[in-house]
Amino acid sequence: MKHNKRWLTAVVAGAVIAGAVPAFAGANASPVDTVAAAEASPPQLSVLASYNSGSGEAGAEIVAFDTTTASMLVTNGVLVRVDIVSLADPASPALVRTLDLSGFGSSVQSVAVAGGVGVAVVGGATVLDKGKAVFFDVATGEVRSSVEVGVLPDSVTFNAKGDIAVVANEGEPRCVTEGGRTPTTDPLEAENPEGSVTVISVRNRGRWTRAQQVTFGRFNSEQKRAALIGAGVRVGTWPGSTVAEDLEPESATIVGDKAYVTLQENDAMAVINLASLKVIDILPLGTKDYASTGEVFDASDKDLAFNQQVWPVHGMYMPDGIASMTAPWGQPLLLMANEGDTRSYYSGMDNAEVAGQGCFTDEARVKDLPLDPGVFGDTATLQAQAALGRLKVSAVAPSHTAAGLYDSLASFGGRSLSIRDLQGKLIWDSGSMFEAIVHTADPTQWVTSATTPAWATAPYDSRSDDKGPEPEGVVVGRHRNRQYAFVGLERAGGVVMLDVSRPTAPQFVQWATNGGDISPEGLAFVPAGVAPGGKALLLAANEISGTTTVFQLD
Repeated sequence: MKHNKRWLTAVVAGAVIAGAVPAFAGANASPVDTVAAAEASPPQLSVLASYNSGSGEAGAEIVAFDTTTASMLVTNGVLVRVDIVSLADPASPALVRTLDLSGFGSSVQSVAVAGGVGVAVVGGATVLDKGKAVFFDVATGEVRSSVEVGVLPDSVTFNAKGDIAVVANEGEPRCVTEGGRTPTTDPLEAENPEGSVTVISVRNRGRWTRAQQVTFGRFNSEQKRAALIGAGVRVGTWPGSTVAEDLEPESATIVGDKAYVTLQENDAMAVINLASLKVIDILPLGTKDYASTGEVFDASDKDLAFNQQVWPVHGMYMPDGIASMTAPWGQPLLLMANEGDTRSYYSGMDNAEVAGQGCFTDEARVKDLPLDPGVFGDTATLQAQAALGRLKVSAVAPSHTAAGLYDSLASFGGRSLSIRDLQGKLIWDSGSMFEAIVHTADPTQWVTSATTPAWATAPYDSRSDDKGPEPEGVVVGRHRNRQYAFVGLERAGGVVMLDVSRPTAPQFVQWATNGGDISPEGLAFVPAGVAPGGKALLLAANEISGTTTVFQLD
């Protein structure tokens, strides 16, 4: 693809803000879409303030905004609490109170709010035990009720009315024996809980009236399992697992009476009817064929260059965060941040990487795989470290072997934002845009290995062989009669702002970072109509630095 690289970089209040005349065309944009006009003077994000939890890594991960108290709710995984921070003056965040959740479990995973009622999901005593959803009054900090959810609750979201909360329970495995929970290196012995989704009805300002675990057991038959695999859903990678054990719900968005749930490791999406409490479908998200589409990316962390090329690889989208919006023509659409994730597990409950204690991995570097020269040609050149050799790909499906040689390769994550319809059909994908944005804004840092930019978790090129900038979370907001998507880049840092008013041809507006922020995880948009001060806000919680930044949309 051809990219417009007329970038403007400025330093604003300790932040690096990269803006441009937006002219990126998505990987699936039509010729008409590529010339869509950008807003003449798009709004810009500027850093207004930052709240520091003081807890460092895991001190801030997910953030939500309560309009009734003008406060933001920030999870603190270190102290197992939710910080309630007043934004009455958005330029001066002030901690009002903390909500101690240690009595409900071992780790606070996520938080959401609706009409003054907050809900936090807390992991069980271990990652293999069921967690809880805890409902509380934001104004007083009073816990109103709690209810059991599934294993390893990863996210929670309210519907528009605030009377239904949906919890995605990831149910990750651990390499310990079932029952005794002694360390094992045999994945067939490992404890592998089922993934699930908990649907909770909420009444009376935070008192739940019904909680239903929606599971995937009906897909366990050999016939349905084969149908899912044939459709492109990535199940069966963990040895001996059922479909229900293999599926790992990550994030959810609600459209009408249905929840759309990302199944990241499975490169798929589940659709759940909130009225019948049934799984309607599990939809494959497919892969992007870089060779066929001509999409480029940097595949090596050892090439000492920004080396975007077209490679003979398929990319699994594997989204983490998901959001929804309504297109100008009235159609509901889904936006997915295609982070990607691998399954690498070691013996023991803490899954610590110890030599000789490997239990299961689904990843391998291209240099270590036997490639079919009839498909890939000069395999020695292709597998060099400065070429494709360092790239991590799936050692199992959807990578494919024939006669002992790999004839197709699939990498982890789409390195992009996708817009899809409710059936999962791809409408637009940002392609290599994010990688190009990061490099062009600060090209001298791309190959620097001795120092790390203040807003990044690692020198940029060090992630090229993994999943690139790793788009993690996404939120959509309406401002001045236009719709904008905000995407957090976990590894590169900062937030990418896109004008998605025309979903078939979104326009890049800005990449905004704040010095000291590392690994944005959760995002929340506050419209101007309800924001204190009357200007729209974007809140970004940063997992590694434990900071939450308040951006203002000017």
